[in-house]
This record gives sequence, structure tokens and C-alpha cells, in this order.
Amino acid sequence: KRAKLAPAAAMTVEEIRTELRGLGLRGLQTAGTKADLVPRLVEERSKNAGCPFMGTVGELRASHLGKCDYEPVACPNEGCAASPLRKDVPAHAAECESAPVKCPNCEDSPLRRDVLAHKAKCDRVKVACTHCEIITERRALAAHQGSCPFAKIECPNAGCGEERTRAGMPVHRAECEHE
Repeated sequence: KRAKLAPAAAMTVEEIRTELRGLGLRGLQTAGTKADLVPRLVEERSKNAGCPFMGTVGELRASHLGKCDYEPVACPNEGCAASPLRKDVPAHAAECESAPVKCPNCEDSPLRRDVLAHKAKCDRVKVACTHCEIITERRALAAHQGSCPFAKIECPNAGCGEERTRAGMPVHRAECEHE
């Protein structure tokens, strides 16, 4: 995995020179103003990443900077610290944990890292009743279970304590000795 690179324009002159030296440049190659060094650093980073661009610094500035597929760029998702190469942004976006993902059940768009937690509480997720296995939205489950004919309920007659399905309780109550 590549190390995260700071955007060259946000670096100090000394930070740029230090990185250029680390890339093997010396002397006049690390001299100049920030305006001179930023494109040089971008070019060197791009070369190290596989950029095939060949041209003058003027051509680099005029037509290549800001477009190079091999330039590290910030992930467009808020909260993501990754700096994929420009050419890799679509692949990164497809798996970025900070990307919003549309819930297929409701109107929410949780972040990819929060999808499982959202699904666990989303009131529009389809769930099965534990008594009759009817499928309903989570938000309607409690109401259904309150009237489900297959739910077991306790006989309301004092001292009985027998359990029957809701559908079978009228027959039990008619025969119950604890009335």
C-alpha cells in the first residue's frame, strides 16, 4: 500500500526539497522557489508512479499538471484521508469506507462503513415474524406480533398460567377451570 502523500501545493519549500532529495534529486534540481518546485515534485511523484509524460517544465505546467493520471489526488469523500492516483479514483470510490451508499430499503445514505449498523436498525428492512414467518417491514412487526394468531399468549384467567396460540385461546378459555 502506498504511503499517503501531502498535496505538493500545501507543502512548505523545505518539505518539498526534502521529498525531492528522498526521490534522488540533488543540487540545482532541488533549488528554486515554491512555484518552481511544486511542478518538479509532481513530475517526480508521477514518474515514480509510472507516468509516461515526456516534455518540458513549461509543457508540464501548461497541459499536464492537474490532469496526470499518476498524480495523487484527495479522495472526494468527506472524512477519507486516502490519496489515490487520479486514475485509481473510480476504483477507490467503489470501495471507500467514507462513501455514502444508498440503502435499498429506505431513503437514507449511510457511509459504507456504517451500512451493517444501519441495516440492523433500518425500520424499512423486511423481517419475518418469529411466530408465523410472515414478512413485514421492521416498523410494522410489533403491531403484527400484537395480533399474530400464532403468537403464544398466557391465559388471562387468574391462577391458570396456560399458554396457547392467540388463535387457540378462545377454545382454551371456554374449557378453562380457572374462570
